[in-house]
Amino acid sequence: MSRDQKIKIAMVVCVVVLACAVVITTTGMFNTSGIGGYANADQYTAGDTELSGKVQNLDINWTSGKVTVVYHEGNTVSLKETANRSLSEDEKLQWWLDGETLRVQMMKPGTHWNMPEKELTVALPSGLELKTAVISLTSGELSAPDLKAETLNLGTTSGNMNVTASAKQLLATSTSGQIVLVQKGESDQIQCNSTSGGVRLTAEKAGRIDLGSTSGPVFLQADRAGQLKATSTSGGIDVTVASCDETSLSCTSGKISASLSEMKKLEISSTSGDVTAFLPETPGFTAKVETASGSQSSGLALTKDGNTYTCGDASGKVSISTTSGDVRIEPAK
Repeated sequence: MSRDQKIKIAMVVCVVVLACAVVITTTGMFNTSGIGGYANADQYTAGDTELSGKVQNLDINWTSGKVTVVYHEGNTVSLKETANRSLSEDEKLQWWLDGETLRVQMMKPGTHWNMPEKELTVALPSGLELKTAVISLTSGELSAPDLKAETLNLGTTSGNMNVTASAKQLLATSTSGQIVLVQKGESDQIQCNSTSGGVRLTAEKAGRIDLGSTSGPVFLQADRAGQLKATSTSGGIDVTVASCDETSLSCTSGKISASLSEMKKLEISSTSGDVTAFLPETPGFTAKVETASGSQSSGLALTKDGNTYTCGDASGKVSISTTSGDVRIEPAK
């Protein structure tokens, strides 16, 4: 075989390989995805189901696609999935009623070709309050209009969550996604953290609230919190709480707005951003304000002594510090 013939063959092979790559990329016909192994995989059953057995705990591990938890008037727990194409047995959802714990996996472990787009709907009896609910999504959206449990642990790697929940212990985390959470009733602790995305919490009553975002804003509106801590690296913080004993707010880059109708202790720290504090004129507070580069002003009648301001009976303790940002104190909303 001559040198020219070898070159021609090599060129033809390159063209064929390139054409195959284009087909694979545009059609996804050879797209593969691995589902990691999970314990007791042989105990799971494939496909939709409706269970009349007692369910006290829910454990969902969903790789890709939306998960919705709803309530219905019946007395059964049902699992139903929809997909963009027909599914093989291995591609169907996998469920296992392990005692009183319903465990759900997206599909059988292993390598799957041409991954389907799927959505899962979990329907619970209207009067059911779970002991624990653990819902973990790798890439997808979580939606639950009224989820009830003693302990809730919700997480997404890449995806948003929009949840209304009642729980004593409530944990919500997202690596890359928005967290929108509405808490009802009374909780011992609420914790929400997002690495790349905002956190928005509306709460009724909680013993402790911890909110954090690395890259995104933090928003809170609550009736009552014993202790509140909110941090943001890149994004603002906006909190409105009718009553809170101890509040700590810290933001590296972004504005901070805090409105407290009743409070005992408030600490605010901002590296680069303005701070506006809406504070109760009655019974009053003592505020120590320090700014490296920024102005100070107030819409309240304050008594000034150096960098310390007093209002009313001076019972509340306030500390505000900024590196680069203005500080404004206003009457509580």
